[in-house]
Amino acid sequence: MKSHLIYATVIIYIILVLAFSSCSSVVIDEEDHILDDLYLGEVWNEIDSKLVAAQFVNELSASVTITGFSDEHGRGPEISVSKIVNLSDEHIDSDEFTKNILLQLKKTDHLQTIETPQPSPNNIGRLLSEETPNIRFRGDFHIIGSIDLIPEDNDGFKTYRAMAKVINDKQETVLIMIREVRKLILPEDDLPI
Repeated sequence: MKSHLIYATVIIYIILVLAFSSCSSVVIDEEDHILDDLYLGEVWNEIDSKLVAAQFVNELSASVTITGFSDEHGRGPEISVSKIVNLSDEHIDSDEFTKNILLQLKKTDHLQTIETPQPSPNNIGRLLSEETPNIRFRGDFHIIGSIDLIPEDNDGFKTYRAMAKVINDKQETVLIMIREVRKLILPEDDLPI
């Protein structure tokens, strides 16, 4: 009985998070750019993909880099996106995540999107860790990124980390966006029938 009460509480919390995340801008901790949310399901799914893509684009749109570019050039920047890479052992539809980022970019009225996802460089892990990655891209800014699974902790959660790095035409990293999505892992005997 107690486990059903906990499960019902988690579901209500998830519904509230989903309801409020769609009606307000994203609040970001300025120091580490991490927003820790608990979303529905035990694995990365389509809802996570859409919500994290929207959060990335909200942060990008509001960034000083983008607003400064628009003020200086009198137009919104052209942004290209490499296919987001799945670095976890789980099957995560990174193509869908990439498409969701592109879709969110298209919805903004001050960013111009280069529609076709660019292929991810073979050395994406190294490029994500470098301050000035050397990659060729079209547009004023380019997004590279990954999704990874942080090893499970002992409190019954697993955490997915989505990371996107924005690079300017001088090969400088101008913005790093990170989201961690925690998933509650329910024991089989606690699952509703």
